[in-house]
Amino acid sequence: MKKNLLFIYLFLFLFLTCCVPENNNPVDFEPAITFTENEIYVSLDEKVTMPIDIIIYDIEEIDFIIQDPEILAIQFLNIIPLEVGITTITAVLKDNPAVSVSLKVYVENSLVLSPKVTTALPIMKVGQKTQLLFINQRNVGALKEFFDWNISDETVAVIEDDFTVKALKEGTTTITATLRSNPDISGSYELQVVSGEVYRDSGKPVIFIRPEENKFVVEAGDYLQIIIENNDDFTNDYYWRSINRLIAKVTEDGRVVGCVPGVTSIYVYSKTDNQLYGMMYVEVKGKPQVDYASRLISIAEGELGYREKADGYSKYGYWYGTIFGSYFTNLHWCAMFVTWCANETGIPNDIFPSYANVSNGKENFSHRGMYHLRENYTPKAGDIIFFLRDGAGHTGIVTDCDGERVYTIEGNTSNMVARRSYALDYRTIDGYGTPDYERYLP
Repeated sequence: MKKNLLFIYLFLFLFLTCCVPENNNPVDFEPAITFTENEIYVSLDEKVTMPIDIIIYDIEEIDFIIQDPEILAIQFLNIIPLEVGITTITAVLKDNPAVSVSLKVYVENSLVLSPKVTTALPIMKVGQKTQLLFINQRNVGALKEFFDWNISDETVAVIEDDFTVKALKEGTTTITATLRSNPDISGSYELQVVSGEVYRDSGKPVIFIRPEENKFVVEAGDYLQIIIENNDDFTNDYYWRSINRLIAKVTEDGRVVGCVPGVTSIYVYSKTDNQLYGMMYVEVKGKPQVDYASRLISIAEGELGYREKADGYSKYGYWYGTIFGSYFTNLHWCAMFVTWCANETGIPNDIFPSYANVSNGKENFSHRGMYHLRENYTPKAGDIIFFLRDGAGHTGIVTDCDGERVYTIEGNTSNMVARRSYALDYRTIDGYGTPDYERYLP
């Protein structure tokens, strides 16, 4: 019995001596950090485990860097989606930054809608390039980058990099976008390419317009000049409209100014024949970082000296009438002057509501918690002054205040645009509208 036990002990000793490596590790692994996928798609309503393999290293030895922290967060190796967008997660070894791997993450809404596909120029001329867009971008729940794109006839037009379409010859072709994470969600658009004039059903020719330098995307707060083809001096012959002024506004001279992200159509009309028009789409991206108060005052200063014409006509009333109805064209125009300046500035409607009537202007600011009576407030540059006491009904833009007097630029004061100043307790001053500019400043 003792001989048997001795034999067993000897066998185990020889086995362990031969099989266990000198470093005492049962298996000799190389340290490594790897993502098992190059890119992933996640929904806003789900928490996803990061597809990562970490060998030998402790998790505390690794930094996780998120390219855009507004898109997602990381919690205990879980991805927490925050908003729709694209970002990259990079895993970096703290002691050796050369050891790093990256993962591209696409965050889409929990419910993605079928996109309404279009090109920024709905009708293209041979040789033109334009941008692919979703008309309903704000509601789709996924970006263009989340889709695969296809064009049915590549002899008519081709899709190039950066979602650009180039027109090659006359004809029609169908453009289709299909969601990668769910191919059942798609949208199509039939593009028309022409080489000469095109006429509408009314028999009127299409006015072709395009942005300067073919830039169809504008950052919020920035300007984008729109050009009428074959017409170098069009300012006095045409007027402009943005169909969705929450997303972008368009100035008197055809400059689009972005307000908030989204897509809107921009129209130009002949002042003598509204059946003669052209249109295009513009996409707005980003968040505005603009000193709106200074820009508003600068634009108002550029109008100093303007006088109304016969029958109370003003360009401010005419402009307001192109949006809300010709009834406004010949009305008292102090309020419409203020609104016109805000439009030219590109101030988003949620912080500067439009108004053509002084009382309505006060109500619009009051409903948003942006109105202060004169007794309780010291005005500042960029505020809107309201004269509504002792039978008054007038409004203007505050340019300065020295603690004793308030300085303004007003429309329809002695039938013109002029500077004025008042004591802070001037009897007809009721109060001030205070647009919330600060949240858009750097």
